Amino acid sequence: MIKNPDYISKFWEKKILMWETLRYSNWLILYPLSWTVRSRLNRSFNIIKKRVEPSWSVLELGCGSGVLAKKIYKLFASYQGVDFAKNAIESAKIKIDSPNVNFIASNVLDITYEEYNLTIFLGLTDWLDESQMLKLFNKINSPNILFSYTETRAVSKINPYWYYRKFMDRDIGENSYKARTYTHDFICNLLQSRGYTLNIIESSTLFNPGAIVWAKK
Repeated sequence: MIKNPDYISKFWEKKILMWETLRYSNWLILYPLSWTVRSRLNRSFNIIKKRVEPSWSVLELGCGSGVLAKKIYKLFASYQGVDFAKNAIESAKIKIDSPNVNFIASNVLDITYEEYNLTIFLGLTDWLDESQMLKLFNKINSPNILFSYTETRAVSKINPYWYYRKFMDRDIGENSYKARTYTHDFICNLLQSRGYTLNIIESSTLFNPGAIVWAKK
């Protein structure tokens, strides 16, 4: 996986808004690759509603144009969103105008993390290699984290996602920047090494390779 920040920034500015349209637009609800992402969003929203306190401060990494933020920002005392793509951040600022909400365009691996009650990242882990995952979890400064990851064992030929990764998201050489999967054991070991107690809310299945995790210190 390449790590050139300029390339990655341009990649996401080209990709993210169209990606969100294909996954979340009502008129594309039957798009084969959208249902798992929609499910992840809805399940995460329900988890957040049940577990958070109104006084909490929340940090979302890889917030995109604020799709999740628009659903949750009124539940918290403050919300901070961070994303690599400047165009997505500008779109998020238009969507949500609140004194308790802030968005910044930055590399999530480069910023200094202040303390938040909860850190959220849905989809971000798909685009980080193992060394970047370690760096991210070293930087997080929250007693609670909610995140998703794509589990290796669930990405099979039964799932349309397998075909997407094989034919549309394929490795094209040393400059390839593609999504990746993780094993359950890797995630468990990573969390435990950082002092988190693992609480998997939604495990992956053969038809939905995305797992949703809540972990707590």
